[in-house]
Amino acid sequence: MNAIQLNGTARTEKGKKAAASLRSAGMVPCNLYGSKENKSFSLSNAEVRHLIYTPDFQIADINLDGSTHRAIVKEIQMDPVTDEVTHLDFLAIENGKSITVQLPVRIIGGSPIGVRDGGKLQQKVRKLKVKTIPERLVPALELNLEHLELGKTFRVSDINIEGIEVMHAASIPVASVFVPRVVKEE
Repeated sequence: MNAIQLNGTARTEKGKKAAASLRSAGMVPCNLYGSKENKSFSLSNAEVRHLIYTPDFQIADINLDGSTHRAIVKEIQMDPVTDEVTHLDFLAIENGKSITVQLPVRIIGGSPIGVRDGGKLQQKVRKLKVKTIPERLVPALELNLEHLELGKTFRVSDINIEGIEVMHAASIPVASVFVPRVVKEE
């Protein structure tokens, strides 16, 4: 999985006043947890956009004081009026150590058999919580539903991706092909 390169600037001052001055200068205050010691730094708004406003899951390589830290976004705080990012929390990841993340669900392949027979595909889940190691992380859970017939449902239990454990109940429907009302009446 590719990582986005971010260049952080270490923060020496902490508190509301320091964070407000960073935000007015077009920077976003950030914290990095999970490494040997917690680090406070700031990123520019332009760099944050490439990481946050994307449909795929992203890993960040954060350059701080000459060292690189591989991390994922753990929490995003946004301004309720302007929707600008006001604060980011990152979680450092290590190879071989399990992490739990939310991955987007993407349906790939051609249209399902049931859709070709007159049904409609309805995706019921957009994101799923999964547990995996960083080496097995993918930008999105890609599911091929070409085999899905009319009136059938694809459930969490049907997802079988090596090295990724879905943390939801097996009976939760992910997508289904339902019979439209017009077809029922005929």
